[in-house]
Amino acid sequence: MAADGLDIPDAIAEPPELYPELEPVWEAFAHLSRGRAWIMGFAGARPLRLAFQAIDDWADRMGPNDPDGFMRWLDLIEAADEAWMEVTLARIEAMSER
Repeated sequence: MAADGLDIPDAIAEPPELYPELEPVWEAFAHLSRGRAWIMGFAGARPLRLAFQAIDDWADRMGPNDPDGFMRWLDLIEAADEAWMEVTLARIEAMSER
């Protein structure tokens, strides 16, 4: 990560080992991220957060199908999205300052 000019904390520099029960969440997040919308502006391209509708559609097809399970799953997907957005926007900002 140093090649892009960011100081990445040691705690997240290496990919974490996932608990087996979180692997489906990670796989869903990775799949949903491929369909992420981006916007163009004066400062260049910026990603948008994952749309609730995309997350809900995924759950309709792949699960979880119960309301409690969905809410927990939604919280995990949104937390992953928040972390991804934070790192990605910081990388974009660092690149634009060059």
